[in-house]
Amino acid sequence: MMYIKLTKFSLFCILFSLLSCGSYFSGVHHDYDAQYAFQTAKTFAFSKTAIDRIELINDLDKKRILYALDQSLLSKGLMHSDSNPSLKLGFRITEIQQNYPAQVGMGFGGPFWFFNTQRPVNQFRYILHIEARDYKTSSLVWEGQGNLPVYRAMDNPQKRSKVFSKVVQRIMRDYPYQGL
Repeated sequence: MMYIKLTKFSLFCILFSLLSCGSYFSGVHHDYDAQYAFQTAKTFAFSKTAIDRIELINDLDKKRILYALDQSLLSKGLMHSDSNPSLKLGFRITEIQQNYPAQVGMGFGGPFWFFNTQRPVNQFRYILHIEARDYKTSSLVWEGQGNLPVYRAMDNPQKRSKVFSKVVQRIMRDYPYQGL
């Protein structure tokens, strides 16, 4: 009987931990215009001017993200059309620097021989923002964002493509918004 109670309690603790941290670890957020008729948008094009302004990544990584975005939208039934698109898509990457204090301490009993110092440790986070605008009005109709892992350390082009593809798929998972 004690074993069953302990097992149920352990299972509860594990499930609670996983469920409470789920949105934090996914790192994907969406916003949309509730008045926009997403079912009428059948074609898309990329905003060349918005993509050319991105400075945090090189042109090869831009192409990887564009390819992943193109494949994601094609799988949802939208067609790429530079001549008469319904939506204009763009993306940007923001870099967030987070400082964490790292403490080093040493001591020897009582008030004698104590040494302590704090040194900031910088960590960078990258966030991929994808936005869809109505082509005629240029108004924002959908936006998604997701955390990019620290991809600069990846020297393998196939691995970089795979990471960008996974992040774009996670962001585009809820496009178009299904609640309409």
